[in-house]
Amino acid sequence: MKLAASIAIILGSGLGSGPAYGWLRVWYEDITVVRRSELIVVGHLQRGSVISASPGQGFSQYHARLAIASVLKGAVEEMEIPVIIYHGLTPLVGGHSSEDGFSIDLALLYKDRRKDAIPIMDTGSSAVSLDPLIQDAGEDNLWLLRRRSGNYGRQTGTGSFGIVDPQDLQPISMLDYFRAYLSDDPEAGVRAQLALHPEIGRGAQRYLDHLEVQRILAVAEPETRIHRLLPFYIKDQSWGGRREARQGVIECGGRSTPYLQQLFSDPEHAPLRRDIIESWGEMKFEGCVMQLVDLLEEHDQFWSGQQLEEGWWNNDYSSELTQQRRRIYGEVRSALTVLGKLGDERAISAINHTRVRWDTVGNLNHEIVKQCDEALRLIEGRKHETETGRTVS
Repeated sequence: MKLAASIAIILGSGLGSGPAYGWLRVWYEDITVVRRSELIVVGHLQRGSVISASPGQGFSQYHARLAIASVLKGAVEEMEIPVIIYHGLTPLVGGHSSEDGFSIDLALLYKDRRKDAIPIMDTGSSAVSLDPLIQDAGEDNLWLLRRRSGNYGRQTGTGSFGIVDPQDLQPISMLDYFRAYLSDDPEAGVRAQLALHPEIGRGAQRYLDHLEVQRILAVAEPETRIHRLLPFYIKDQSWGGRREARQGVIECGGRSTPYLQQLFSDPEHAPLRRDIIESWGEMKFEGCVMQLVDLLEEHDQFWSGQQLEEGWWNNDYSSELTQQRRRIYGEVRSALTVLGKLGDERAISAINHTRVRWDTVGNLNHEIVKQCDEALRLIEGRKHETETGRTVS
């Protein structure tokens, strides 16, 4: 534990001094990485070939020589090629890297390994991990390469191949899994690999779920479609940044509302409540109004018994109470937003009670009060439109 703590401090200090290491990674699906890669090879960096290509320029970019053992996709004329390791991916020769005020020293972790080992770290995200993407780039690994340009590899290019994202570099143990995406039947190949290697579950299961959801979305009968989509909605299925199952549920319209109401009332699925509320808002489902009114009144009773100390939102974050408070706070905000959007006068009393409660509470009260005022404004606006319409008619 002492060793890990000391290493983390060294790494954290380095990250704090680097000017451009605070951005979050975009996640790409495995099949997307395979399809976009111009060249996929098994190979290793020539030891001693890794050099910094950007000293004193405020970003890290490295050049190296890649010896190719086999080619899975694309073609090369030579079995040794130059490669670029773009900003955010950092090779640690012997566990060390130091450039432009950014320093990492993991040598203590590598004392039992060869001194010229080349682990490669993902340093391009705020979510820093001490676990390297690969333990030693000097040994054969899987390289998913593209021609890119610019300091960060964000533009297309015509020069040397390179790696930009963590998923562009995979341990050799993932070879058969990624090879499955190149086969004539990727679904069957990925399913077989998942059965053999459960540790690949995240990417493989996402892909299989995506294919199944696409099949469900093609079902013509809405009742069948919603029934089959619900398990994927509950597990929060997504693909390429899009929550496909959730969108499919919403597009089923009124057919989905009884199922969502049942989920909403099930304590086992309490974490889904906020999303269900927001889904109702997107569906403009007016039948949820009294459920949301009851919810506001129920939560008003909860807050009446709470003594919200300064910083309660972050204090003891992992405690059951803090998590409960956060969940209920989120439900209140979402309910107010949806009730305002629906504009039903039956919600006015509950909204006013919520406003009175939060007008006397410190810490985050202004957000709830503002949302109460906005909901009341929208309801009043709808009421005025209705009355004006009646007068005109």
